[in-house]
Amino acid sequence: MERNFLCLIAAIGSISGLSITDKIQEALVSAIRSRARSWVAQVYDRPEEFGVMKMSLGLNESEMNDIPRLQNQRSVRALPASFDARQKWPYCPSLNQTRSQGSCGSCYAVSTAAVITDRYCIHSGGQRQFYFGSTGYLSCCTDCYKCDGGYVHKTFEYWVKSGLTSGGPYYSRQGCKPYPFGGATQDVNIVLKCDRQCQAGYPLTYSQDLKYGASSYILPWEDENAMKAEIYQNGPIVTTFDVYGDFFQYSSGVYRHVTGAYSGGHAVRVIGWGVENGVKYWLCANSWNKRWGENGFFKIVRGENHVGVENLSYAGLPKY
Repeated sequence: MERNFLCLIAAIGSISGLSITDKIQEALVSAIRSRARSWVAQVYDRPEEFGVMKMSLGLNESEMNDIPRLQNQRSVRALPASFDARQKWPYCPSLNQTRSQGSCGSCYAVSTAAVITDRYCIHSGGQRQFYFGSTGYLSCCTDCYKCDGGYVHKTFEYWVKSGLTSGGPYYSRQGCKPYPFGGATQDVNIVLKCDRQCQAGYPLTYSQDLKYGASSYILPWEDENAMKAEIYQNGPIVTTFDVYGDFFQYSSGVYRHVTGAYSGGHAVRVIGWGVENGVKYWLCANSWNKRWGENGFFKIVRGENHVGVENLSYAGLPKY
């Protein structure tokens, strides 16, 4: 089953219209600390940055029939007990970066753009660096749903069929189409038009800046080893999972859900795996800026399909 992720955002100070207060945060963190054994929670100084857009999950089984599935994957005889893409491909600086989706439910788009940025560098041996932007998904992809969430596989398909331009972070003025959404709640009202023009002063035209994918595919369902092999051979992937209230307070360690109501679906970039204090984990990059978690990264329980983290994972290969 495919999930249409009405993604979690980290810039709206309300949960279904209720203000997040320090007392609510403190009560939740206290409950987490009494139950969590593998991870640490914290009260954030600016809790208004860690709200949630009212959301739900959507399922569309019919669309799944047309998604290419990874087959005949080249076998890896012995995968290491731990792996970090940043160490295997140190010549790709994007692997060390996390992105911020701001006040837009665009986790599906932001995570895909980050993954293809990594892979564009990795598969060129570090010879080609290109910071793919996610604005094309939000403005020109008719099968995507802008800031209202979307299908991850549609973003990879769009890259293959229509291409993506470069685009730096919010307020960076970098690339053809910089990301338009910051942390201000009013930013979510920005209306993006598919004008197919780069920002003023950029040296290339929109069509000149476009770069395409060669293929896109979904990994086998609930297959930890397939996910590991894909990351090890080709670079980071996008995976999806269900988020509960305690996840917002994550600070460090290996996350395991212990308390809090269901909040919605989320898509993130997976860059490796390992074991910490006897607990197997996936190493992931979130899209809620560096102030959250471990400088924007986090670890989550691996091998149990915990909160659905091994249900649906996606990837693709670049074209040069």
